[in-house]
Amino acid sequence: MSARIASASYAGGPTSGGSAMGNVGMKRYRTAPAGAIALIMLGLLAGCTPLRERSVMGLTKRDGTVVIALNRCGYLTVSTIAIETGDGDAWRIDRGEAHAVNDVIAFEVPDGWQNTDDDFTALGAGVDYRLTGRAAGDPASAIVFTSTSLDRLGPDEVLVAGQRGKPKVVNLTAFQSAQCVL
Repeated sequence: MSARIASASYAGGPTSGGSAMGNVGMKRYRTAPAGAIALIMLGLLAGCTPLRERSVMGLTKRDGTVVIALNRCGYLTVSTIAIETGDGDAWRIDRGEAHAVNDVIAFEVPDGWQNTDDDFTALGAGVDYRLTGRAAGDPASAIVFTSTSLDRLGPDEVLVAGQRGKPKVVNLTAFQSAQCVL
């Protein structure tokens, strides 16, 4: 009889009350699959989120003219737009109290907006530019581009901020329909 009790006690069986280490190990073993399942579900949900392609701003060309396409995302309306060079030169406009617009033709100031920097009025060949802006007080993702990268765009394509600072080309429908991001 005592051999059976010692054996059950050693194995951590339920009749002996088990050892503390045996119970902890069992609990950890039972929760590990639940934690793994939660991580897998989180990964699957992250894969199902809307595309991050919809920035609040993008660049496109219409009939040879550079157009800054803007997305209205509820409270996220663009209030400042700037095209900047690495030398610190900029063309910048500010919405102030004017109405939000859907598009801005580069180097033209929409009605009611104010031009706050006017260091250049056209894009030059071989120059790196950055399109920046602000929406709801927060900076929008910068889009690095050249006039050549805009010339390569198709009629229904928009250049947006991509990952790691590299621009990304998306179609206009994706730009207008995916989740808004700064």
